[in-house]
Amino acid sequence: MSEGLMSAKAKKDGLYGFINAGGEWKIPAQYHLSSPFSEGLASVVPEGADLYGYINKTGKLVIEARFKDTRPFSCGRAIVWLPEGKGWACINSNGKIIFTAESIKAEPTSMPNMFKEGLLEVFQADKDNNFRHGFADTAGRLVIPYQYSNTFYFSDNVAVVTVTNKSGNSNEEDEYHAIIDKKGTTLLTIANNIQDVTIFKTGIARFLENGHYGLMDKKGTIRLAPRFDVLPPDYNGGPLWGIIHGKADGSKEGFLYLLDSNFTETGKLLLYTTGKRITGTEGNFSEGLLAVRQDELWGYVDQSGKWVIQPQFTEAAQFYEGRAIVRNSENIVSIIKNPLKKN
Repeated sequence: MSEGLMSAKAKKDGLYGFINAGGEWKIPAQYHLSSPFSEGLASVVPEGADLYGYINKTGKLVIEARFKDTRPFSCGRAIVWLPEGKGWACINSNGKIIFTAESIKAEPTSMPNMFKEGLLEVFQADKDNNFRHGFADTAGRLVIPYQYSNTFYFSDNVAVVTVTNKSGNSNEEDEYHAIIDKKGTTLLTIANNIQDVTIFKTGIARFLENGHYGLMDKKGTIRLAPRFDVLPPDYNGGPLWGIIHGKADGSKEGFLYLLDSNFTETGKLLLYTTGKRITGTEGNFSEGLLAVRQDELWGYVDQSGKWVIQPQFTEAAQFYEGRAIVRNSENIVSIIKNPLKKN
């Protein structure tokens, strides 16, 4: 569900359209392919066509179908793949090309994803055919040069980058993570023993140290000690979960721990119990609930580990705007309401 609408495939003819949270068709099924709405536009392949265009929420094709591939709109821009081997380009909401891979000397066959906070990760191959990463703005200016061996997109006004330098006259490489601002200024160099630092959200990012995951802030201060074998990569500022395998609290099988926004334990579920076991989670907490799979069936637990919706689904998604998409054992897809919400 995105911007109040969800792409859905009609059983009758296999074409795609869009339904609302009540399961009503708002845009009839008439497309070979469709993607979620973003900034009021959705990418589709109209019936009888083999290229992508964009529709608005009335179903009107407002950007003609002339692209081989597309990305969602963000910051008033979308990345598209041009036909005839021309590589990728950036368009505005009217379909006008603002800049191309060629105009910023980017690798044309490596299609970027989407703008985040006004900047786009772009790539260029160096003389050794290794990719160097930089950032372009919505006008097509390369504001941060191609200089990093890896980057995450901007979030919380910062980006995590990987810097790789040659050590002296040798061929050995020195690699480390750093946090940069939107001018490319290094705000913090991260210690070499800390790895796998992801994007920052609400000032917090996940990291890996000595094989265990924890959370840190933008100053490099450890906010959650690295003790988890599994921790969601995209912290959203609310409650979260973490998994510790092996011996924990007397159980050799470990626990699924539930934590509040202060990273204090609020509940836990034994990963393996007699007859029943926790076998997976979907995303992170959303609207107070976490999708958890017990054996082969999915349900939803609250922060204390209490089952609010008992395991009964073969598939279950996160809650969004009070609704979640689920599938039952009879292969019927339904939309359920969040019982924690009044409306």
